[in-house]
Amino acid sequence: MRHIIDQLDASSEQVELFPYAGHLPRRAQFREDKGAPPVIRRCNPRSLRRYPYIKVNPPSLVMWMGFDIDRNGALMAWEEAGLPPPAVGASNVVENTRGHLLYPLTAPVLTGDAARDKPLRYLAAIESGFRSRLGADPQFSASTHSSKNPWFKGKDDLPAWRTYWGPDKTWDLGELAEWVDLPKHMPRRGLKVENIGYGRNCSLFDRLRLWAYHAIRRVWAAGGGVQEWTKTVHDKADEMNGDLGEVGGGWHSLSGPLGTLEVYHVAKHVAKYVWANFDPVAFSAIQRARRARADNAQKAKDLEQWLLNTKQNGR
Repeated sequence: MRHIIDQLDASSEQVELFPYAGHLPRRAQFREDKGAPPVIRRCNPRSLRRYPYIKVNPPSLVMWMGFDIDRNGALMAWEEAGLPPPAVGASNVVENTRGHLLYPLTAPVLTGDAARDKPLRYLAAIESGFRSRLGADPQFSASTHSSKNPWFKGKDDLPAWRTYWGPDKTWDLGELAEWVDLPKHMPRRGLKVENIGYGRNCSLFDRLRLWAYHAIRRVWAAGGGVQEWTKTVHDKADEMNGDLGEVGGGWHSLSGPLGTLEVYHVAKHVAKYVWANFDPVAFSAIQRARRARADNAQKAKDLEQWLLNTKQNGR
């Protein structure tokens, strides 16, 4: 049964025993306010009650999907959008504005070295679909931004948040996907893709790998080894990440650049894969196969056109 707790009830037993506190990382980034530098603290009751802002996802792991709603009635935006209730939400006390809605995942999604492409694209599509339905801020991501801390008990200059407690449930990605038009929001492979939320990881990965397939030939030609190649890929990843937010060439982001650690993992993954799976002999074989397929396709097209002309001429 859902319920909303105002600041007067923020110290209630329901807040102190909220079960999702165990779904947080062991150590998390907390902030005194949105502009303050983060501090790393254990997610114990003392820290959770003290700090008004928290980053609910640890590095390289997505345990929560989060959405930032900047309008009146923020805590109930999910109901207006026809979406399932979040586990928790927290908003400003006055008029229930500027709130964060959080959905915990049953199985966390990796975004680091061990990340797999398909689960991340799946997550990005679901996040995009929910964001669109909610009308949420496209610049917000639960992995790169701090959320309002629903366990915060309040202090003299800042009362506790108005808090929503949802059903005691974690979500599988498949369950969440049923609520949105998934194909419409799936990140497209290639250069012209959406660079918002977790879609930025997919975008950087795609751009970097397409560049790497050709750039490795220059390293071979110069006689470079794996160290030179790895540095080259990391430098290019930093350059591409710096372009996030720039308009042009289909490379545009409302979320801004990825964090340093996220870029590192994407670059490491691409560099390792391309170096392990490409070599001059294999690359030449791939090129020959591509040319053969292109020649066969052209021959089939020419034959089809010849047959069409012959039929039209009555021959």
